Amino acid sequence: MLSLANSLPRECALLHELARSGRHDEARALHGRLVRLNAASSDRHGVAGVKALMDLLGYAGGEPRRPLAPVSEEQKNEIAKALEREGFLQAGQPQARQA
Repeated sequence: MLSLANSLPRECALLHELARSGRHDEARALHGRLVRLNAASSDRHGVAGVKALMDLLGYAGGEPRRPLAPVSEEQKNEIAKALEREGFLQAGQPQARQA
């Protein structure tokens, strides 16, 4: 799940804070959402999936370096659906992120 910190840094930091403060039920719920998203992005598509996820969330993910290929539009749509399903993306719109 470490690669998710590239695209969802606040959510990953929140997971740490929830666990540290003893809010384990909330931490488990967030962890589950993050794990399912990770399975749909970097687990399934590797670096290209991480970069697509970053693009979808308004970061500059770009394309992976060769010899890796970027995800297809269909695969990127699947990642976007996972973002929506887990509540990290609203109605297909990228969330504004601060650098």
